[in-house]
Amino acid sequence: MPALRSGSRRFQSGRIKLIPQNKIKCETMKLITKRAIADAFRKLLEQRSIDKITIKDIVNECGLNRQTFYYHFYDVYDLMEWMINEARYDYEKQHPVEAGQRQERMMRLFEFFRSRRKLILNGYDHVKRVNYETMVMNVIYPAVDEMLRQCPVSAEVPEKKIGFLCKAISWVLLGIVFEWVEGGMLDTDMEELRDYFRLIDNSFESSLELFAVH
Repeated sequence: MPALRSGSRRFQSGRIKLIPQNKIKCETMKLITKRAIADAFRKLLEQRSIDKITIKDIVNECGLNRQTFYYHFYDVYDLMEWMINEARYDYEKQHPVEAGQRQERMMRLFEFFRSRRKLILNGYDHVKRVNYETMVMNVIYPAVDEMLRQCPVSAEVPEKKIGFLCKAISWVLLGIVFEWVEGGMLDTDMEELRDYFRLIDNSFESSLELFAVH
């Protein structure tokens, strides 16, 4: 086979698809820019709360302009969510949890939040709580969905009911997150959190059984 010079290779449907080098460079530059913006925001968030940080502050910190910021992010809450997801992805790679270990998976999620304690606390704006709820829910919901589907009985539960259970459990966990955050995310709360997770863990199979179609 001749050397492929016009781009990288990607396998798709059993064939090799060329990815143009200019597209790779463009995506790389986008990621570099987003990380530069996130780094600037992170520095500011270490110093003060999110309601006291403006777009102007962020772009001045990283040496970019407002147009560049809005090209990549809708607002500071969108940036906060992207930054948290990037950090969570790296954290989960470094601290993997085996499938089926639900209590450990939930605990690991909260340990991640604790590892970013100052950012999480300064990122909480009680006036615009809905933005924070959305950000945290977007972290919790996929994890709960995955844990539900790992239960064998989930194969007998209609998709609509799995969605319902996922939403219900996610809202419970979201409430726990907010109680913890509003209480200052104290290390002394970790034992109580483990108790919460034991209760929630035991509800997975029993809740799925309620809606299983045998």
